Amino acid sequence: MLKWFFMVLGLCGLLNAKDWSAPLKINIDSVDTARKVVQFQAYDLQVGESGYILAKLTDYDVIAASLEVFSIQNGVAYARYTPYKVMKQKHLPTPRMVPKKGNLAIFREFNSQAFLIAPDLHTYENIKDDHTDITFISSDLLVAFLNGFNPTAKTLRRACDIYSVGLIYLVSTNRLNILDCQSFAILETKPFDTSKVGRTFTPFFSRVEGVDRGTLGKIMAGGKARHYFSYYDNLLRRESEKKLVREIKTQDKKELEKDIKNARNAKQKQALEKEYNKEIKEEQQQIAPTLSKQQKVEEKSLDQTTNKERAKEAKEAKKERKQELAKEKQKKKAEKKAKKAEKQQEKADKKRIRQEEKKLEQ
Repeated sequence: MLKWFFMVLGLCGLLNAKDWSAPLKINIDSVDTARKVVQFQAYDLQVGESGYILAKLTDYDVIAASLEVFSIQNGVAYARYTPYKVMKQKHLPTPRMVPKKGNLAIFREFNSQAFLIAPDLHTYENIKDDHTDITFISSDLLVAFLNGFNPTAKTLRRACDIYSVGLIYLVSTNRLNILDCQSFAILETKPFDTSKVGRTFTPFFSRVEGVDRGTLGKIMAGGKARHYFSYYDNLLRRESEKKLVREIKTQDKKELEKDIKNARNAKQKQALEKEYNKEIKEEQQQIAPTLSKQQKVEEKSLDQTTNKERAKEAKEAKKERKQELAKEKQKKKAEKKAKKAEKQQEKADKKRIRQEEKKLEQ
């Protein structure tokens, strides 16, 4: 049922591990100002990676634009550039610069820092221990930034800008996804067993509780992130769909414009527009097919089964936690008793020494 979605993830992410934290600086070979596209050597870059263009002036360097790689062919990377808005300040003048040949395209500058979105403490700590080369910014800061609202690609990008974060490590059902903070493209996806996860945190694991966005905020934002795995599975799926739909629309638009230029009359132009609109709808349906009634029933049944399993796991986890707490309590009690006995012995020793000193004085 969700096979098509995992195929999309497979296209977006790679199973082989990469060092995402090492900055990469590349000279720009050519600039197409009409299409706002720059070209440079690809090295080990991947489609979806974001960066920025650095222009060297006489006395200082300035960031000229933001970048996102959209194509890699024969070792050459093609990236679209847009205005750099990370450090935008409305009260200060914004430099207007056009990227030029010889400027530097810089990638992975902030990838040594990442946010980690995980369902529980155990998963969070395991991933941190397995990725010691990455500095994970506390999830407490991220959940406080969200202020009780459901995480979206837009709000996560903003948080990344504020805390100078380049990557997001996001745990979905049986997968660990490494995402580019700005493009939200999945750079890498790894198998990760989530079958033993019991109680999940909302909207993800953090030590911050009781964040309140007010009654109106709760009504407007909803509480979808309470269902951790379904929420983040759908978030990744939706963003992948949007990206593919944008690419299809862009390609179809180019073909449409080309055919319209060659059209003989207005009637032919209208026919072409109608044809391409139909093609776009069909391609969208292939990317995000509408579920049949039977599929919806199956998905609902699967969700109910999953919820039952989660409830059972949560109950078992609660029982184990109670046992651990009982052991800890017993241990503390024994330690307290030992300390008390030690103090009593120390007091008795001091009393005995004083008595012996008195006898010596007499």
